[in-house]
Amino acid sequence: PLQRKQKYSDGFALLYISPDYPPSPLLVCVYVNKHGDPGPHLDRKLLLQLPDHFGPGPVNTVLQHAVQACVDCAFQPKALFSFLQSQSDGGEIIRGQSASCSYGGIHYVKLPTASSASFVLRFLETLCHHLHCENLFSSQPFSPLTTNTHTLYEKMNGG
Repeated sequence: PLQRKQKYSDGFALLYISPDYPPSPLLVCVYVNKHGDPGPHLDRKLLLQLPDHFGPGPVNTVLQHAVQACVDCAFQPKALFSFLQSQSDGGEIIRGQSASCSYGGIHYVKLPTASSASFVLRFLETLCHHLHCENLFSSQPFSPLTTNTHTLYEKMNGG
């Protein structure tokens, strides 16, 4: 598997990427709003370092990358992991490390298996609501000059 490392003040946050098997014809692209309100749980400086979008790519891979980005940007990843564990059903694995995590500072959680692009967008909308950072992700590109008030799911469905 491929490996990407990012070092932060509380240790390393690691992401392991495994190819979808069998290959998924379902693709999605999720854009990141770097100029919105990060809420109380995400570090704005780390959000600004994220790519402008995740994908286009297989739905499970894009979901994994977007959620891993939230974990990597969280002030307290453990609080985010408790939410993710309540949503887990055995999909892609994300991994985070911090002093507050169990198992030697490393915490693992499996994400739900994404069945569609709309599932990815709804899941990320729920995650953002939990993090109090509405409009962090979208199916459409963000402009730093406009305020996006529609939900992810509304944007995808033309709302």
